[in-house]
Amino acid sequence: MVLLTDIIRETSESFGLGNKAGALIAEAIRIMFNPEKGGLRGFLDRFERVGQGDLTKSWLNSAVSIKALDSHQLEVIVSPGVISEVGKNLGLANARVRAAMAYAIPPLVRYFTSDGSIPTAIPVNVQDFIESAEARIVAPASTMLDRRDRRRSGSYLGWTLGVLLLIATAGLTGYQILKSPVQENPRVDVAVATSTPVQAQGSPEPESGKVEAKLDIRNDDGRFEYSGQVGDAGIKAAITEQMITFYGPSRLSGNLTIDPLAGPPVWLSRLDRILPQLNVPGLHLRLEGYSVQLGGWLTERDRESVLNSLRKVLGAGYRYAYLGDEEMELSREARVSTLAALGSLPLNYTGQDLVNALNQWVVPFAKGETAFPEEAREVARRAAEVIKFMPQPAIIEIGGHTDNQGSHAESLKLSRERAESVRRAFVQAGVPEALLVTKAYGGQQPIASNDTPYGRFRNRRMEFKVAQVCDATHSCNLPLPEPAAVMGTGANGISPALTGNDAAKSSEPLSAEQQAMAAKSAGKGSAKKQKPKSKAKPKPTRTDTLDDADSAIEKPK
Repeated sequence: MVLLTDIIRETSESFGLGNKAGALIAEAIRIMFNPEKGGLRGFLDRFERVGQGDLTKSWLNSAVSIKALDSHQLEVIVSPGVISEVGKNLGLANARVRAAMAYAIPPLVRYFTSDGSIPTAIPVNVQDFIESAEARIVAPASTMLDRRDRRRSGSYLGWTLGVLLLIATAGLTGYQILKSPVQENPRVDVAVATSTPVQAQGSPEPESGKVEAKLDIRNDDGRFEYSGQVGDAGIKAAITEQMITFYGPSRLSGNLTIDPLAGPPVWLSRLDRILPQLNVPGLHLRLEGYSVQLGGWLTERDRESVLNSLRKVLGAGYRYAYLGDEEMELSREARVSTLAALGSLPLNYTGQDLVNALNQWVVPFAKGETAFPEEAREVARRAAEVIKFMPQPAIIEIGGHTDNQGSHAESLKLSRERAESVRRAFVQAGVPEALLVTKAYGGQQPIASNDTPYGRFRNRRMEFKVAQVCDATHSCNLPLPEPAAVMGTGANGISPALTGNDAAKSSEPLSAEQQAMAAKSAGKGSAKKQKPKSKAKPKPTRTDTLDDADSAIEKPK
């Protein structure tokens, strides 16, 4: 038996419509039965005229499965102006209205034609439902709308629907339930579930040797960040266009990389139904082949609700799972991107190129801790190599930042100690101490809202800046190289300075800058005989650690 309330409820769950689902279904029914366009028969005929007759045949034939209607196919039949007007009336984005209507129209046609005939007007009780306030409320799961044949004013064959709708307005009771024997049809499951993977039309399984197309989407308090990999520029454009259409360019940021080995995204044809499920702040969704993983800073109730909605949209053929700890997931992704950025710096990279790469890094400090995490050592070692051999040396500031969860003094102390911890890791990896300074900012410079877990996670960060470019005017207290110093490669992959006989054995040629520095140093040595080295105290250097008291940050009053 076809249930109108099921159509309303499933549309609501699949597109996150809440109590607007009933109103949207009412608008869809009005469009389908528009007398100026020939009513329901005229609506179906328009599909036939544009070559989509196979769709409507499946909707009218209760013995076969309903074929899904794509939102772009619907746009050919229902003008963008009509969709826009519905969106304006309901306070919904046009993309969501179009996708939700495309989702609901096939089972609605099956509902209205289940006795084998096409009605010429909206049945009486459906019209009553549309005109009532109940059209704006999601029908309860237990409410069943049934129907029977009846004549209305002798002009057409209609149905009387059984309606049991509870309404909040005083004095009203449920509609009378009218029933009669009708041929029972299988329940219309709008979100198709099969024993085999639900697959986009024309998108075969990835070929042998290919990797899965991947899409990550995060909801940062209503702003959406995405990343992933796809096989070609056309697929990248199609995914990006759908996300811009649905979320709007001002709420969307990110990029997709192109990997020729990536197979076709099997979820692409259903992306317009997936995107509406992601409106929960803090959510993180990963689509990878037939794997659907959900994570983020969600309550267990929200997590289960979103996952159930995705199951309805995609079907049982996909593998559903939860992502691991969100902070660890983000840290791992940041580690990969930072190493890639450090490895792809241009030949004559600048200090700014370096800090741009380092600012992708998330140092995964344990909660409230300042000890440098061992899992971050690889990035520290790679960064140290790059810092040591910058074409033009520069002093790098390591700025520590926190969220707003502690007092100003506590946050300042934590950010200072964490920045010092990163500095020590760089020094241990071989960076001259003179090239590193630290600065404590506490929670004074947030880059995201502290109202959400994801925002607080982003605010707890290390931020790298070029504090001073070293040149003839600013030596940065760097020691001059020995007269014949050249650069070789050590056993650990770090290139130490070689002098004396070792330098003569090196096959590495001197760069122009190294030659100039060596000549300058050698010239000084020939002009004046060097005195024996003494144990003089080293020259005082600049203070390496700054805090809020030394900075231009105004203390809270």
